[in-house]
Amino acid sequence: MRLVGGVSPGEACGLLITFTDCSFEGELSGVLFYRTGFRGERFPPNEMKRVDFRRAKLPWTEFRGLDLDEVFFPEDDDHIVIDRYPETLDRLLAHFCGRSDMGSRRLATRFEHRKKWLGPHQRVGVLKRNDLIETGGEEGLETVLQMIGSAPRPPVSRGG
Repeated sequence: MRLVGGVSPGEACGLLITFTDCSFEGELSGVLFYRTGFRGERFPPNEMKRVDFRRAKLPWTEFRGLDLDEVFFPEDDDHIVIDRYPETLDRLLAHFCGRSDMGSRRLATRFEHRKKWLGPHQRVGVLKRNDLIETGGEEGLETVLQMIGSAPRPPVSRGG
C-alpha cells in the first residue's frame, strides 16, 4: 500500500492523521480509519475529505465514525459501494439476526459491528465481496447481493 503524496503506513501507525486531498493505491489490508484517535478528542477530527481509494484494494479495512461523503471508493467487481448505508445495514441485520446457521450468525455480527461504527451523518459505505465470502460463504454473499441489489453504483466523477 502506498499513500500517494503522503506518509507511509509505518509512519502513520498509531498516530492520528487527518487525510485530506490525498489518494491511496495498492492493498490496505486490515487498516482501521478513525474519526478521532484514542484520547485524541482535543485534536481536529479526521474527516477524510476528498480522499481517493479508487486505485486501492480494501480487504478487511474499516472506517470508524466517519461520514465518508467525500471519499471515492474502488470501482471494481470486488467492492460494493452502498448508498443509504445505515438503512441497508438495518435490512441486512433484520434478515441475518436470529438465524441459526453459522454463516448468518457471522454476517449478523459483522453488520452489527459496522452499524456500531457508523459516522454521525454517514450515508455511504463499502463492502468487499471476498470479505463477505470469508464471513458468510458464497450463499451469504448471494443473499447480501440480493438484499442490497447487485446493480453497481453510478461512478462518482472527481472534479477538477
